[in-house]
Amino acid sequence: MKVLLKLFVCFLFFIQSNIVFGDVTLPSVIGNNMVLQQNKPIQLWGWAEPGESVSIEINNNKEKTKTDDNGKWNITMPAMKAGGPFKMEIKGNNTIELTNVLVGEVWICSGQSNMEWSMRTIDNNVQEILQANNPNIRLFHIPKKAAAHAQKDVDAEWEECNSSTVINFSSVAYFFGKNLNQKLDVPVGLIETAWGGTRIEPWTPPVGFNGIPELADIVTEIEQSDSVYNAELGKSLTELEKWTKEAREAFNKKSDMPDMPKLAEHPLAYHQKPTSLYNGMVHGIVPYTFQGAIWYQGESNRNDGMLYYEMMMALINGWRKVWDQGSFPVLLCSISALQLFYHGHGCRR
Repeated sequence: MKVLLKLFVCFLFFIQSNIVFGDVTLPSVIGNNMVLQQNKPIQLWGWAEPGESVSIEINNNKEKTKTDDNGKWNITMPAMKAGGPFKMEIKGNNTIELTNVLVGEVWICSGQSNMEWSMRTIDNNVQEILQANNPNIRLFHIPKKAAAHAQKDVDAEWEECNSSTVINFSSVAYFFGKNLNQKLDVPVGLIETAWGGTRIEPWTPPVGFNGIPELADIVTEIEQSDSVYNAELGKSLTELEKWTKEAREAFNKKSDMPDMPKLAEHPLAYHQKPTSLYNGMVHGIVPYTFQGAIWYQGESNRNDGMLYYEMMMALINGWRKVWDQGSFPVLLCSISALQLFYHGHGCRR
């Protein structure tokens, strides 16, 4: 009887696991209230059961595909003109309906504290926040997270811009988006991914550092990080096993417990280490289609001199490679130099 019960439980678990695994799921950046980039082929992706057929329909456009052996699917929708709101339907073994979707301009807003400073910190903040009710501006605020390896998703959601949602959003990003919305008269989607006091290296994907001789040490650090971690983890596990024995003896004797050793952490898991913030706060939105990026950082690299130029090239070229959407514009602002660069279009002022 017990054997039959165990088999039945295993069968239920198997069925439930397959139902969950077979459902189409989406990254958080593809959701209700999102803004899709106008006038460009739109990259969409998600997960389902390997070999499952998946289709997407929006504004009389419909495309379909099948998932790969790992259950990943990618669909490119035709370019659309600004407008909305639209409904988007994603079908696989299940159906997902997204609502209040707009098409317009999408910009990524990244950097350190100068980008992170929220609307609540600015002059005349009460007046500006109360006047920020604009459903044609959408906000996507990515929380802080450092990671040693690339994360497939971020924990955020699209929200309409209003007094409640904008109060903790980047003031630089908001006013940039407000200006775009007023001058272009199209919806604007703003993706904030910023962390005060951070250097530029954590925001850069591994591929960005390749081929830049001045940054060869960073490439070596990244390449050796896993082996260094495994070696240190092995040592800390040995220490933990030793502690377990000593702790058990102390418990039996009712004596003071020895301090528990800490497990080793991956050398790239810290938020100031190369690639850590790209892994935790950027990779999860790749390859979401967008128009360009604004970057407000530099103070934490102020002692690097001209090496910072090479680091900027690593960031920009790295982002362009992982997104594979051409040489999209990147607006760079450095508070210390009081300069604004429009990289990629030959303009500097």
